[in-house]
Amino acid sequence: MGERLASLSRQIFALEAEAVQLLQESGELRTGQVRVAAVGPSHVTRMLVAFNQRYPGIKVSVSTGNSQQVLDRLANYSADVGVLAQVASDERFVSVPYSEHAVTIFCSSEHRFAQRRSIGIAELQGERLILRESGSTTRKAIEAALEVAGVTPEVVMEIASREIIREAVLQNVGVAAVSEVEYVPGPRLRAVRINDAKVRTYAHVVCLAERQDSAVVRAFVQSAQEGRPMAE
Repeated sequence: MGERLASLSRQIFALEAEAVQLLQESGELRTGQVRVAAVGPSHVTRMLVAFNQRYPGIKVSVSTGNSQQVLDRLANYSADVGVLAQVASDERFVSVPYSEHAVTIFCSSEHRFAQRRSIGIAELQGERLILRESGSTTRKAIEAALEVAGVTPEVVMEIASREIIREAVLQNVGVAAVSEVEYVPGPRLRAVRINDAKVRTYAHVVCLAERQDSAVVRAFVQSAQEGRPMAE
């Protein structure tokens, strides 16, 4: 009961803020706030820069979390828009595609792949592989490609932290998969493309269906679409 009441209160305050803004500015966005919930910094940063350049008077606040946390924040009105790596299969939400990126393998400079620009997916057979946590879209993408190819690596670790995975790869514990947009180069790291399988991750801008006509939500989505990078 308490959580439901809190959710309704947030909804009322959000709608009231939109009404006040509409009355004061005749629909033009000069002041106000947009609250963004994102699964990570890689995709959302570019959107934030584009939005700020177009609407410098709008205050932007950003929170991060996993996909479910982002959807929960949208559903309970504590966020206006979300940035997700996968489309929400829930009729309460609408999604707009933003970008897609190749998934690459990265390894230590000591690894046998280090002098290669690309590998075939079959070369991951029996390879020591470090995976993201269950539910990670990068993990889902690489696991799906491995299954299609009939390739079985040796999974040595499952880690939820990008930073810890990077450190484990640096120590040559194994190789890992990463979306190219999230890869952080280093002198002892090498990125190696998969040349015979399409392994991709995606980014989407998401909002509640009932709020897609909100001025601030519509402005953010439009700004993201106009600044959308070309597909690889």
